[in-house]
Amino acid sequence: MDYTTESQIKQVEYSEKSAVQECLLLPSALFGFHNTATTVEQTKSGRDVFVLYLSKVFGEADPELTATVVGAVGEETLNYSLTRAPGEDAGEYAITVTLGENPNYDVTVGEDGVFTIDPAQVEVLIVGHNSTVVYDRETHTVRGYDFEADDERYLETYFSFSGNAVAERKNAGTTQMGLSEEQFTNNNANFAVTFTVIDGWQKIEPKLVENPFYVIGGGAQYYDGTEKRPGIKVFDDDTLVPSYEYTVSYSENVNAGTAIITVQNVDDAWRKPELRRDRDRWHRDLHHRAQGCVGYGQ
Repeated sequence: MDYTTESQIKQVEYSEKSAVQECLLLPSALFGFHNTATTVEQTKSGRDVFVLYLSKVFGEADPELTATVVGAVGEETLNYSLTRAPGEDAGEYAITVTLGENPNYDVTVGEDGVFTIDPAQVEVLIVGHNSTVVYDRETHTVRGYDFEADDERYLETYFSFSGNAVAERKNAGTTQMGLSEEQFTNNNANFAVTFTVIDGWQKIEPKLVENPFYVIGGGAQYYDGTEKRPGIKVFDDDTLVPSYEYTVSYSENVNAGTAIITVQNVDDAWRKPELRRDRDRWHRDLHHRAQGCVGYGQ
């Protein structure tokens, strides 16, 4: 008896597997059955790989490169590797995906990821040089500035300066260099720099004229109805004080009596001394001699 029957092919369900499958019923000669070969086809599953955007700060080690796979693969993993373009300066570098063998999946790779190296934050302090001297009738000059960064990798050669770090002065007072943050420019893209600037200066302190005295020229002065304006010289001990350091004014110098001479220092070059009037006299006579008075002020 011929027991030829059609084999009932059980539906084969494929979960997370792709490929052309041949499902053959085992020969059943022992049972007298003739088996029919049946082919079942299933399209490969699609998977998308998206590279993450990653970053670090200049000088740090790279973090692990990672990507996201869209489409569940259960316990299976896709075979791929990630690399980034070489370079350690601040900027952007592409992250690329290299696919390995993935026979069960159609894998689509998204756009290249971006690896960003951010500039390192740096605080830079600029302090202008300064100098203080006592007035000595000479011109004094101070130049330059000191540089300090809170990151030892940042060097003075990494920035440019557009100003003039010079202060010059002769007379009492203070002259500033005029330094400012705007004059300093960072030229190294690996650092984001904040400049703090303290200006420099040249200061001249007034000289203490401890023993000033005056020599009044012209000898005795006699009334003639005109102002009497004799010349005057000022000394600091034995040092003749230059005439450009003071001004001389006269009052009560027409009529017989005591005339007043006032000496005023210029630009506050002198500090307040004790006035001495015992080194010289100015006499002006009409009917009698009178002691001259010398005024001295700041």
